[in-house]
Amino acid sequence: MTYDLALASWRAMYGRVLGLHRHSGKWIFLHYDQVLDGSGLERLEAALGAKVDGDFPDAGLKRMPADGPLLPEDRAMYEALCRLAGAGASTTRE
Repeated sequence: MTYDLALASWRAMYGRVLGLHRHSGKWIFLHYDQVLDGSGLERLEAALGAKVDGDFPDAGLKRMPADGPLLPEDRAMYEALCRLAGAGASTTRE
């Protein structure tokens, strides 16, 4: 898996969600940091109608890209996802 391939996969998946699917059905958007710090778990539980084990998130799985900048359209998509998640500045890409 290369950086470019991973980014292309991310772009295709979230582009489809934002452009087509989020307008139908019930969606909840959470930033990974909201799962790690527990601030999004209450919203997730409400959406699922079930208790979520707060011990499951593993901070060791969080990866930032080793190389390559984001294109402006990728940054805009990421920022749109953060807005939908209600994520603040602390969840922007480092």
